[in-house]
Amino acid sequence: MSQEQQEQVLQNSEPQAVDVTVNVGGDSRAERFLGTFDQISRLSLDIDRNYGNKRVLTDFPLNYDGSKWTGTINKLIVGFDYTVTGHAYKCDNCQEDNNLSNKTYTSGNLEWQNDNVSNPLIWLYAKNYCGALTLDGKDDWRLPSRDELSTLINFDGNPPFIINDLSQNTVNGFYWSITESVDDPQYV
Repeated sequence: MSQEQQEQVLQNSEPQAVDVTVNVGGDSRAERFLGTFDQISRLSLDIDRNYGNKRVLTDFPLNYDGSKWTGTINKLIVGFDYTVTGHAYKCDNCQEDNNLSNKTYTSGNLEWQNDNVSNPLIWLYAKNYCGALTLDGKDDWRLPSRDELSTLINFDGNPPFIINDLSQNTVNGFYWSITESVDDPQYV
């Protein structure tokens, strides 16, 4: 496809849902570095569209069903070539349920992903991560507002800390919200 044709397809196409299945086993490179496939606790993908060298998804988590890793990506335009990079993470303190990315926590009318992204993300990547996340059959995830985020903090401690229900999979640190800063609207 010529560059002109690709640009036309890009402008006239809507992203479609694409189901992804990844099988990890045998003498794979991941197993040589991480151990056996059953020790992989998290598998995620970065996806770049080759035309325009555009990052489409960053750290897109796949779900593990006991035999394979799967996910549905809703942001791909069929007909373009993509470069997919996989990231496998070894479970250091493995629990009975190695699929920590499938857990959610509900508080009031809010549902939270009860997992920690392995590397800190800049705001745009965090926003894109939430927008691309499919978890527990839902794909309408987003960054929380500042007020929503504050519902996860126990202010009785000194310093304040994350509520006990989330403390196992949450690290102390800064978290992104969708709320603009009162002091400077350029920041969230």
